[in-house]
Amino acid sequence: MPGGVRTDAGIAGYGYTGTHAHLPTDRLIAACIGETYGPLLLGEDPREVRAL
Repeated sequence: MPGGVRTDAGIAGYGYTGTHAHLPTDRLIAACIGETYGPLLLGEDPREVRAL
C-alpha cells in the first residue's frame, strides 16, 4: 500500500508497507504505521536513512 511523503523542502516520494491492502488487517497495519511512526519522523532529515 503506497503512501505519499513530502518534506518541508517540497521533495516528494513514496513508501510501501509491504501489504496489498486487500484485507482489513492489511489496512490496519498501514494505519498503524502512519499513525505511530509518521509523527516520529516529522522534522527528521530524510537523508539520514540509518538514523531513521
